[in-house]
Parts: sequence; structure tokens; C-alpha cells
Amino acid sequence: MLFIIFNQIIHKGSPCGGEARWSPAEEVIEYEDRRLEAFLDMTPFAGEPSPQIDAAWSELMEGINIKIRPEEMSRLEMSSVGFRDGSGYVGTLSVYHELHCVKMIRQWFYQSHYFSNISDQERINKHSHVVIWGTEHCIEELRVAVACHGDTSVIPHYWLHETDQKSSILGITLRDDEPKHRCVKWNKLHMWALSRRVDIANLDLFMPEHQ
Repeated sequence: MLFIIFNQIIHKGSPCGGEARWSPAEEVIEYEDRRLEAFLDMTPFAGEPSPQIDAAWSELMEGINIKIRPEEMSRLEMSSVGFRDGSGYVGTLSVYHELHCVKMIRQWFYQSHYFSNISDQERINKHSHVVIWGTEHCIEELRVAVACHGDTSVIPHYWLHETDQKSSILGITLRDDEPKHRCVKWNKLHMWALSRRVDIANLDLFMPEHQ
């Protein structure tokens, strides 16, 4: 289920509440009708922790922090931390924040690998560690985002038979006739974000808080 949400986030193009607010990324947005392929054996992002999976996630998240030009920030009618050289402001496309949340929930699923330094007491007290709080925040973030996008594609139901053929239930399955969705061409958007990526760990690039 987590990777069904992942596929909806990474490809889904329908904005919240009808017409989307303007974004500087609009210049590269293109759409296609496609099926969401959430098969665990076909994705580099799922499975037991490994260097290959971690590398895939690292590459996916490289565009999370980008430069917004002054005229773009003015059109957005927003404010953000600016660059010292006056070339723009730092920002994040919402899709990357949502992907960050999918990544965090996945890591929490394998917490013994990714968060082995968290004590049992910290796991008991959910407010004692930022990672635990952040994971719960991410679950709510994704719930709100999925409801906001409101994908209305219809998924058909099928008879799902038990192996003994004596009991059956109705349910949804991922088959060839799974519905097509209106999707953003992710590679174009991702390449655009990569062309603007900035390293927010280099604090010398940015204006001080009270200046």
C-alpha cells in the first residue's frame, strides 16, 4: 500500500481543489495517461535495506531543495530564506516533501536498520525523539495529500478465491485492466528540479535569519 501511495505521489498530476496555483515548474509539466505499477519486484525503491535501494532513494531526493528566482517568488506572493548573492530563494516542491515522507515511513518500517540508535524508552515516548514525531507527521501529511489530490479513477473489483475454492471474497487486484491515471511525466519534472538543486547544508549561501 505504501508504494501505491508512492506511485500516486510521483506521477499523479491532478492539483488540490481544481486548478493548480502557479508554480515555476509549470514550464516543464507534461501529462500522460498511464497505469500505476506498484509491483514490489519491479521497483528499485522497495525491499530489505541495501546500498542499491538507499542509492535509488538518495537520487530520487536530490531535487528536494531548489532555487526560486526573485521574480518567481514575487509571483508566488511568498517569502523564504534568500541567498546572500541576491540570486533567489530556497524552496521545495510539495511532491518532494511527500516523497520524503514516504522515505521516512519506509525507514521506520525497517527501524532496526535505520534507527538502531533509538532506545526502547524513546520508542515508548513518541514525543522524545524527532524521528518518531516526524514519522507520525508524515503519515498525516500523506493522508491529507492523497485526499487533496482526490484521484477519482475507478478500480474494478474481482472475485478473489481461496486455494481450496470453498471461500471467496470480493476485492481489488493489480491487473492489466487496472485503471489509467492522469500523470505528470516525472522524469521531466525531476530533471528540472535537479537543474535548480541547492545544498542547504552550506549555510554560508544564505542570508542570516535577522538580516
